[in-house]
Amino acid sequence: MADFTNYYRSFILFTHSGIQIDTEKRELRMFQNLFGIFKTGKWISLDQFTGLATVPVKSYSKIMSMSNRSTTMEENDFRIFLINKKHNPDFPVKKCKTLDDAQDRIDELSLWLKLPVYSIK
Repeated sequence: MADFTNYYRSFILFTHSGIQIDTEKRELRMFQNLFGIFKTGKWISLDQFTGLATVPVKSYSKIMSMSNRSTTMEENDFRIFLINKKHNPDFPVKKCKTLDDAQDRIDELSLWLKLPVYSIK
């Protein structure tokens, strides 16, 4: 039983997800890194995207206690998306806490990926 517990703990501790971009092949993938060793995920061509955009996101979390007290927390952030051919946000690339940080990151990505930056209304 102890071996299974250690195996499970190492899986939880060293497994994470992310996005990998290959600028030479113009491909990207959303991956799962299992045990910190094996990356799994399907490569997608960047040619199916027309540009990048920053989208403000407002999310709410509600926590209820055993005594029926609730607390609602609001979180605002800015997410950078790849835009599909229908000009809709399609693939999330980065999450930023401030608009200035998001604008800096989208400018860098625009240069690396050779894609224009769109504004979402």
